[in-house]
Amino acid sequence: MKRYGIILVMLIFFLECVGEENKFQNVETCDINIVQGNWDSDTEYDGLLVSIVLKDKEGYPVLFKNTELNVDIILKSENIVIYEGIFKIHNWEDKIQIPFEKLITKVERGEAEVTVIMPDNRELKAKKEFQI
Repeated sequence: MKRYGIILVMLIFFLECVGEENKFQNVETCDINIVQGNWDSDTEYDGLLVSIVLKDKEGYPVLFKNTELNVDIILKSENIVIYEGIFKIHNWEDKIQIPFEKLITKVERGEAEVTVIMPDNRELKAKKEFQI
């Protein structure tokens, strides 16, 4: 009886992994959400929180977990690069933290350009305006 339990657990694990890979085949675009964030104990905003939303051809979000994706972020204000960084996200809920002190100048608004490298090496690009 124990053998069947182990086989069932292994089968569930295998199917979960296969399902994650298939999800990325359906991804066609990405979107960016940018908000001010507070991640320490005071009440002041600490920086920007950037979320990546992968979407299928109908525009529905594709949820994923346990998969590492590289994300390149460039923040610009009036065509001047104020921040560049490379990050890794591992699931659809990850938020990238960009502290205000990492920006080369204080700005009120700008534009984010993001490139997400998919597991099959496709590059998805998105742009979004933000306001601080």
